[in-house]
Parts: sequence; C-alpha cells; structure tokens
Amino acid sequence: MTRTGERPDYLLLARVRRSLRALSGAIARGAAAEGITLQEQAFLLGLAAYGGAEIPLADLREELEMDQASASVLLRRLVQKRMVVRIAAHDRRAAEVSLTGKGLVHIPPFGRRDPRRDPTRRASWGAERSG
Repeated sequence: MTRTGERPDYLLLARVRRSLRALSGAIARGAAAEGITLQEQAFLLGLAAYGGAEIPLADLREELEMDQASASVLLRRLVQKRMVVRIAAHDRRAAEVSLTGKGLVHIPPFGRRDPRRDPTRRASWGAERSG
C-alpha cells in the first residue's frame, strides 16, 4: 500500500511491461530484417542521433552505456561491414566515427522521405527510374 492508502496500479504496470516487450520484439525483428544485430542497430541509430559524421566514440559509448572493449569490438565489426568509418582524432587514443552510405541504409528514415519506402510516391519514383 502507498502512503495515501491506495494500492499501486499493478494492471497499469503489467500493461507497460507488455508494451515494452512488444517494442523490444519489434526492434529485434527490424534489426533481423536488416541483417544486423541489435547491438549494431543501436550503434548505427546512436551515431545517426548525433548527426552521423565525425562523432567522438567516447560520446557514443556514453550514450549506449557501453564499455571500451565492447565498443571497440562492435566498431571493428561495423568497419569490416563498411557501415561506418573510423577517423583518427587529434588524440591518438581517441577516435571519431562516421556513418557510410551502407550504414545509413540500415537506419529507418525517420523524418526524411525515401521514395523507396513511401507508398504514396512509389508510382512516380518508379516512373522516374524507368524514364
């Protein structure tokens, strides 16, 4: 019981938990559909959130709550897949990271129009390509 004598709303908490599980499942399916892991997806989304270009790896690690070793392994994997490039910063120990075109393809086009994913423009896009 709470101080006011009311019981906590366990039904609401259960619904929130269920919604979070559904969201987590949708995110996992999205990553799988793109052929990337959840960690790779989180890294790419985090990088895009900071602008996508010349982002200090330390800032990205902090955003993702990731330790140095995990971030290094993940960064190496994404560089090998040509989804990101690692740029040497002024300090040798630091690094900056940028998305490549291939990495950008794996990020949902939130807020930007992509004619390949916009069904309302598909007909005109197809006509432009064939013409």
